[in-house]
Amino acid sequence: MPTTSLPNPFSKNAPRFDPTKPGELQSFLENMEDLMTEAGITDSDDMMEKLVKYVNHQTKREWINLSKYKQGNWDEFKG
Repeated sequence: MPTTSLPNPFSKNAPRFDPTKPGELQSFLENMEDLMTEAGITDSDDMMEKLVKYVNHQTKREWINLSKYKQGNWDEFKG
């Protein structure tokens, strides 16, 4: 049962990924996974769909064109 909901992607408390700091990507993905799990979102396709709402438009376009994103497998994508 979900204990919380995801923050609005536009809120000041929403997790953010800064593509100029690629070293922070793994931490961002782990934080997002934790938040989604707490919100009861565990389906890989749903997780992938929610994830790209928390990145800028350019990053979203790049990610949704990756084969691992298109496969809809969260574990493969976060690799």
